[in-house]
Amino acid sequence: MFLEALVDTLLGFVALLAAAATTEGIATSAGLSHGVLRFDVIAAALAFSIAMSLLQSFVGMYRGHRLTLVSRLTRLSIALGLGTYLTYLVLKAVGFDGYPAVLVGYAALYLLISLLLVRVIYHVAQASLGSPRVLIIGNAAEAAVVAEDLNKSARA
Repeated sequence: MFLEALVDTLLGFVALLAAAATTEGIATSAGLSHGVLRFDVIAAALAFSIAMSLLQSFVGMYRGHRLTLVSRLTRLSIALGLGTYLTYLVLKAVGFDGYPAVLVGYAALYLLISLLLVRVIYHVAQASLGSPRVLIIGNAAEAAVVAEDLNKSARA
């Protein structure tokens, strides 16, 4: 679960930097150039990535048990909506030099695409590996107890 949150944080950071590059391309074509790797852009990317990861944990995305696809998408959309709006408000409040609405909009889109893509790749890879198998050697009563304990375990 910690690794999943860490990957989501990294994806959020990269998503906002990609959004900054996209908006920089828009600004350059309009004759306005601000630079992508500025301190305020990196600080915004860091804040966006941490906020999105925390919001996903608050809505229960990193629970140990499996969530249905509808439940996962609902939780992701709630976290993404709240995180996008809060990031926009913070950028607007600190006087972000640029287009905070466009930047946050692209960042949310890139984050959604990357989260879905990474999760699909992870589930396909996990399904292709198959489930782990355990061979229990022992008499019938003890083997049944061991099998029951393994089935109750969260790792199973």
